[in-house]
Parts: sequence; structure tokens; C-alpha cells
Amino acid sequence: MSDPLDELERSWLDEADQYERVGALVKGDLLLRRIVDDLRRAILARASQVLTVGEAARESGYSESHLFHLLESNRLPNAGRPHRPRVRRADLPKKRRGRSGSQIAGDRAQMREELLYEDS
Repeated sequence: MSDPLDELERSWLDEADQYERVGALVKGDLLLRRIVDDLRRAILARASQVLTVGEAARESGYSESHLFHLLESNRLPNAGRPHRPRVRRADLPKKRRGRSGSQIAGDRAQMREELLYEDS
């Protein structure tokens, strides 16, 4: 299953390459509004994706058996059919990882640094 956010990234990079090839000058405000709209659509598309229980387990951090239990007890909506359950990504329970605020802040700082120096 393809990830709408990955597809969007490829699309933006392709478009940037096209702009670069032709030396295009663009209106920044219009471009940014379109980027925000594209991003919103991709986030909604990703949230709407339907996953197998195995995919849902890998993504959520819960075991397949726990997700089956949640599905059987109707605490997790079944986006599939009887005997072929599926889970909508937006409905996935997320397992707490027990990370501290400083670890999360450090991760964010590292991501910002990687983004800033990616093209260097």
C-alpha cells in the first residue's frame, strides 16, 4: 500500500525539479496555499487508509491478538468484513512508548537539523 505522504513528497520534488529546469518564478503565497491544501488532502487520505490487522499491529505497537480482541468487543471499528477484519488508520490505538518530554524535544531538534542540512 502506498503512503499518500510519500507520494506527495515525490510529487513536490518532481515539481521543484520542473521549476528549476525552466527557471520558473512563482508566487510564493499561491504556492504555499496549494502546498497546504495538498498536505491536508494527503493527511486525510492516509488517515482513511484501511489496514490489515498485521499492518495495524506493526503501526500501533499492539499485538495482532490484542487488536482482534478490540475488534471482537467492538471497541475498535471493523473497516473490513466479517472474518476479514480491517482497521482504518485513523482508528488505530497508539501504544504509549514511555518517552520523556526531553527525548521528544531532542528528536524534534534532530529532525530540524537533518532537514536544514539535508541539502548541504
